[in-house]
Amino acid sequence: IHTEEKERVVKGIHRLIESDGQFWSDEYRFARADGSYAHVYDSFYVICDEERKPVRMIGAMMDITERKLLEKMKDDLFRDAAHELRTPYAMIQMGLDLMERGFRQNNRRKIFTGKKIIGINVDRLEHDVENLLDIFKLEAGVQQTKEKTLTVAANGFFKEALRLYQPQIQEKKLKLELKIRQGLPPLRIPRTDLLRAFRNVLDNAIKFTDRGTISIWVRKQENFAAIHVQDTGRGIRKEDLGRVFEKFFKASAGVQGVGL
Repeated sequence: IHTEEKERVVKGIHRLIESDGQFWSDEYRFARADGSYAHVYDSFYVICDEERKPVRMIGAMMDITERKLLEKMKDDLFRDAAHELRTPYAMIQMGLDLMERGFRQNNRRKIFTGKKIIGINVDRLEHDVENLLDIFKLEAGVQQTKEKTLTVAANGFFKEALRLYQPQIQEKKLKLELKIRQGLPPLRIPRTDLLRAFRNVLDNAIKFTDRGTISIWVRKQENFAAIHVQDTGRGIRKEDLGRVFEKFFKASAGVQGVGL
C-alpha cells in the first residue's frame, strides 16, 4: 500500500473489525512488482465464528488504474471546457461594449466591428458546445442520428469553415493558404459532421502553431475529395502518433482542449 494511504486503509480495516462490521471496501494505490503503483478497488467480507469473533476474510482486489486515469481526464476536460467557453463569452461581451459605444458616438464602424466580433464568437461558442455535447453523447452510448448528405460547393464550404478562425489567425500573425484544385466538382457530404471534423483539425493546427503558415488544400482523389491540413507548428512526437485519437489524449498536457 502506498505510504500516503497506508494509515487510512489500515485504520479503516481496524474500525470495521472493532465495530463488528461485516463488509469493507476502499480504493488506494498498491505497488506492482516493477515498483510502479496501480489504483485498486479492494473489498472483503469478514467471516466470524459462533462467538462472533472474526476468523477469516474473503475478498478480492480489482485494478482500476484505467478508470482512475479516465476520471482524471474527465476532470481535465471539464476544467478546460470551462476555459474554452469563457473565451468566446468574453469576446461577445467586448463586441456588445463596442456596439454600445458606436451607438452613443454615432460611429457606424464601431457598430459594424462589434457586430462582426459577436457573430464570429457566437459561431465559436456553438462549435465548442456541440463538441462537448458530442463527447457526452458518446460517453452515454447515445446513438448519433445519421445526417442527411448534401451537395455543396467546395470553395464556399471551406471559406465558411475558415471564417470562425480569422481572428485567431490574425492575432497570432499566421499566414493561411487555402488551395482548392480547379475543376473540383461539388461535394456530397454530411455537411455539419464534416464541418465539425475539419474545424477540430484546423483548431489544433492554429493552437500549436506560433509562427509561420497553415496550408489547406483540397484535391480530387478518385471519387473522393482529399483534404490536407499542414502547419509549421511544433508537430507531434513520434511516440505519440499512435495515441492522437485516444479518448481525451493530449500530447501537450499544459494546453487547453479535449484532444482530437
